[in-house]
Amino acid sequence: MKFPKYLPLVFLSLFAGLFFFLGTSVNKNLPKTPTVLSPTSTPLLLKQQAWVKEVIDGDTIILADDTHIRYLGIDAPDQGKPYFLKAKEYNQKLVENKEVELEFEPKERKDVFGRTLAYVFIKDNLGQKKMVNLLLVEEGLADISLYSNLKYKQEFLNARNWAKEHHHGLWFEEFEKSP
Repeated sequence: MKFPKYLPLVFLSLFAGLFFFLGTSVNKNLPKTPTVLSPTSTPLLLKQQAWVKEVIDGDTIILADDTHIRYLGIDAPDQGKPYFLKAKEYNQKLVENKEVELEFEPKERKDVFGRTLAYVFIKDNLGQKKMVNLLLVEEGLADISLYSNLKYKQEFLNARNWAKEHHHGLWFEEFEKSP
C-alpha cells in the first residue's frame, strides 16, 4: 500500500491545530497579570506611581485621578487638634504637586471611609527613596496606627520611639508636662 505524499502534511497540520487548541484553552484558566498598576485591579498589585493633586491633612491626599489616599500605618491629628496644621503643611511640602510611589498591603486596601490605604514614597534631593508615612512619625506629626500585621510595623515602632526620645512634635508636650 502506497501512502499519498501529502499525508505527513495532513498529520502535521492536525497536530499543530490540536496543540494550538489545547494551548489556548489552558491559558484561559490562568489568571492574567495586570499590565497597568491600579490600587483596585488585583490584590497581588503592590506598587503604583501617581501624581498628588492635593493634600487634605497630615495623612490624606488626593491624586490626579481623584483617588483619595489615606496613609497606611499612621494617624495624624485631625483639624482643630494640636499639630494639625504643622502635619498638613509638612505633608504639602513633601508631596503636593509631585510624583509619588504608592505601595499597598495585599489585605489592607480601603479604610471605613472608602479611601485607598497606601504607603507613600518620595525621592529626596539625593534620589533616595523615603516613606512619607515614616517621615511624619519621625517628626512627631503623626502617631502610629498598627491595627494589623503591616509590612513596615517595626519601622513605625522605631520611628515613634525615636520621636518620643527626641521630644518631637506630639511628644514635645508630653515632655513638657512630665515632672
